Amino acid sequence: MRPPPPPPPPPPALCPLCPEPGPAVGANLLGHWQFDNPDNVGEATVSSDLFASNSGATYSSDGKIGGALSLNGAAYLRVNSSNALALGMPTGDSSYTLAVFARTVASNRGGFIGWGNYGRSGQVNAFRTGSGDSLTHYGWSPSYDIDNAPALSLRDGLWHHVAATYDSLTSTKYIYYDGLLIGSKIIPNLSVSGISFALGKTVGSEYFNGYLDDVRVYDGALDGAQISQLAGRSIPQPVPAPPILLLFGLGFAVMAYRRRRAGIAK
Repeated sequence: MRPPPPPPPPPPALCPLCPEPGPAVGANLLGHWQFDNPDNVGEATVSSDLFASNSGATYSSDGKIGGALSLNGAAYLRVNSSNALALGMPTGDSSYTLAVFARTVASNRGGFIGWGNYGRSGQVNAFRTGSGDSLTHYGWSPSYDIDNAPALSLRDGLWHHVAATYDSLTSTKYIYYDGLLIGSKIIPNLSVSGISFALGKTVGSEYFNGYLDDVRVYDGALDGAQISQLAGRSIPQPVPAPPILLLFGLGFAVMAYRRRRAGIAK
């Protein structure tokens, strides 16, 4: 039997000069918020249940997958009034992945998710929209930030998948948009603090205005193929080789047909 065909190549990166991350071996889902319970929009599948900071964070039935979190640009979800860290979130220099479906037309800088000691360099994990159609993955200083990575049509009012990862083994941050790599940067080691967790906001006035769905946090840097799978992109699958018996059957059929034609010709 012929050997199986090789696996398909990963989808092309929008940032061809960005190095691809290695596979996230043993990455575990640390936080997952699906927003499918209209009576408790911040209910967690994994990690801590979250509660609205005010009435501007509500349930919507118009999600990417079931329900969604609707945010009016002045509210967010948190563990409690002290903005404690949600259970299990990565701190220090730990690897992580932040992934979320987002829908917005707002022009402001809007936070998807973040935590840490804002104002102190390297002590923050934060992910938000940037200027225009772009994404920013920051740690509170230029040396820790991927700032304004281009994300075409991000604010078109449609659902888009956005993800930010950090690989502590290589000290590299990445940003993905709709399953494609759009930015990466080698940074100094992080020392993220376990405080000020928020979903739908990062810091100050960086409130998200729009809809969020299927927010996920992992304890490893997912690779491009894994991010693409979360984003729901279709990856072409190899065409399987026909079974060996089918090939033999086709061969006998062709031989029989040729003999019959030869008989008619006589």
